[in-house]
Amino acid sequence: MRKWIINMLAAGIGLLLLASVAYPLFLKVRTDTITVTNAGTKPIRSMAVTVCAADYLFHDISGGGQRTKTFSVTGDSGLRVQGQFADGTPIKGEFGYVTKQPARHRVEVVIHGDGSVTGRP
Repeated sequence: MRKWIINMLAAGIGLLLLASVAYPLFLKVRTDTITVTNAGTKPIRSMAVTVCAADYLFHDISGGGQRTKTFSVTGDSGLRVQGQFADGTPIKGEFGYVTKQPARHRVEVVIHGDGSVTGRP
């Protein structure tokens, strides 16, 4: 009986150790990302991507440059982009839709030289 208890305790500890290693890896795989690409030649001074009622801010993206941030999907939401280039030209647009589901979201936002926005949710 004592050997059975020790074996069960060892198995329980092993499962806890496995879970403590696997959970952070699961979170890393599940991370949703927003990648902003400046397809123009003018640098972007600042801009925000709004999704799920949260603003994700990006600053100082050079012409042809790219930045990536992680975000959280808390529910169904469209994507809105607002900002400006260094010369003051406004950036504005809306596109796509994300839903809270098990799939990983890799949102791609492309800012064109005229301030228009295209993307893929």
